[in-house]
Amino acid sequence: TEVLEKIDFYPGNFSAQFGRGMGGIVDVGVRAPKDDGKLHGLAQLDLIDARLLVEKTFMIGKYPLKLLAAGRRSWFDAWLGPVLSSAGGGATQAPVYYDYQFIAETNPTPNASLRLSLFGSDDALKLLLADPAPGEPAISGNLGLHTGFQRVQIKYQNQYSDKDALSTV
Repeated sequence: TEVLEKIDFYPGNFSAQFGRGMGGIVDVGVRAPKDDGKLHGLAQLDLIDARLLVEKTFMIGKYPLKLLAAGRRSWFDAWLGPVLSSAGGGATQAPVYYDYQFIAETNPTPNASLRLSLFGSDDALKLLLADPAPGEPAISGNLGLHTGFQRVQIKYQNQYSDKDALSTV
């Protein structure tokens, strides 16, 4: 969440820049890494997940190289499953998720930016049924849901004048 710049929801009648889709659009914008030359970081651990974010700008010759790395991983599976099992629950659930972002950005000219992004996410939910119900022996075993993705993105933007700009991904 610390890497997001904006989240806009268009329930319908959206601009042609989003294509010819039907339904709504969720437009998520990622912010640029901080460019003040200082090392910035965040580490957090709670009952839901652990997260880490680090960002810094380096000068490569006369060009700034802004770097940002962030990641998050749930750890429900490490403590919720054993708690439910010890409480005598017949079903044990273990939701697991992680996501990561890596951004490298530079400004080859004062009006242009070039960004390389690597990002991904993985979400899984497993329902473990250890002991089947006596009346339903068919309901036993494991049930799981999983979704995930990995992406690489290169984005170039240039503001040539007040009226002329180029943005490509």
